[in-house]
Order: sequence, then C-alpha cells, then structure tokens
Amino acid sequence: MCYIEPSTATAAAEALAAAFGPIRKAMVIFDGTPFGDDQSPGKTDWPDWRAFREWRRALSEARRLADAPAHRLEHGEDERLRALLEHAIKLGWDARILVEPGGWAFRLSHDDRIEFVSGASRKQAARALAHLGWRRA
Repeated sequence: MCYIEPSTATAAAEALAAAFGPIRKAMVIFDGTPFGDDQSPGKTDWPDWRAFREWRRALSEARRLADAPAHRLEHGEDERLRALLEHAIKLGWDARILVEPGGWAFRLSHDDRIEFVSGASRKQAARALAHLGWRRA
C-alpha cells in the first residue's frame, strides 16, 4: 500500500503504466468519491472534473459517471489507461483496477491511498511511486 501525493498524479499514472507494460485488457471501475461525481452539484465547474468530462466525451461517452462507472480498455489503449488513472488520482476516486497481463489488481481510495492486491511487479510499482514522494505503508 502507498499513500498518494495527488500533485504527482501525472507522474504516478506514467509509473503505473510503465509497470504494467503493454496491456491486453483492463477494467477501471469507479466506486465513488465522498464528493459525488462529475455531475454532482458544485462539481460541474471544477477544472479537473471538466477535463475528465471532456476526455469521456471524446470517447463518445456522455453519460454521468455514476450511471456508467466502468471503463473497459483493450490492447493498444495503454495511453487511455494512463490518462484514466491520472484523472482517477486527481479526482480522489474510490476505484478498482484490473489489468492483464500480469494479474494486476489494485484499489484507489479517496483518502489518498493505493492498495496493490496482486500483480507481477507490484513491489516495483510501489518503489517507483515512493520515488515520487508517495509513502509506503
């Protein structure tokens, strides 16, 4: 487990993507935040939520995040996974992430935590995140 430094979201998403290597498939499931989702009152004008909505619209997904919480990614969508992880970290998501190959399973938490459940190189990923200032637990 690591404690996230949200200001390093971009570098952290890049480090995670590098640890995964090329993906065969992945699933990111938004479980919520204590602050609501992209359409919650008061959130529609937040720059990070606005950027996320624009990113989803570019993928032809206009539904509210709470109504369409799963993001399925396929081979060749490594950059899309990296971008989604960056949004999730910046926005304080509670989320479950599964990535193949490598049997990766981890959770993001709104309380600035990432918990690796399984994965071929999870210790390597935790070390890379620690170099970014993330605290290992």
